[in-house]
Amino acid sequence: MKVSICWLIVLLALVVDLFVPDVSAQRRRHRKEAATDNPPSASLAPLVQKLDGMLGLNQPDGAVRAEGELRVLRASFVSERVDATPERQRVLDAAIWVCDLLTKAFQERRQAAANAKVTKQVKVSPEGTGKAAKKKAREADAFFRTATYANWKNRKTEMLNQVNAAYNRLQSLEAQPPPAKP
Repeated sequence: MKVSICWLIVLLALVVDLFVPDVSAQRRRHRKEAATDNPPSASLAPLVQKLDGMLGLNQPDGAVRAEGELRVLRASFVSERVDATPERQRVLDAAIWVCDLLTKAFQERRQAAANAKVTKQVKVSPEGTGKAAKKKAREADAFFRTATYANWKNRKTEMLNQVNAAYNRLQSLEAQPPPAKP
């Protein structure tokens, strides 16, 4: 009886191995098809569209969640690039470049917000005890705060232009028709 059960298990394992499709191969094929169906620009669009709002110094730090999404997207582009065709690799390289620019923008925003906070906390000491000296000190404080925000506004505009240019390049690469097969 024990021998027949062992043979039955071996026979069942053989049948399953021969006739049941390879699930992991199906999953890989499905992931690969899904990756090529969804263009990288569609995945990056929500981040690019909301970037101006996320880079504001007075905004709460909503960029933290976006940075996490960005890391996941970049990793998926990098992993997809390994098995991609040369044309698809160019598209994925452009998508990775957009991810890198977005990450750099979030890092610079974090640094600028820290600088603005320090600028608010540090006060210019008045030279003297009179009202005029205190007024000059307040004006100097206001000047430094205004300069900090103005510098960030200019830098933010530069970064938005860089990200939009890279994103537009990504979209143009995606729009190119695939090369004709000989």
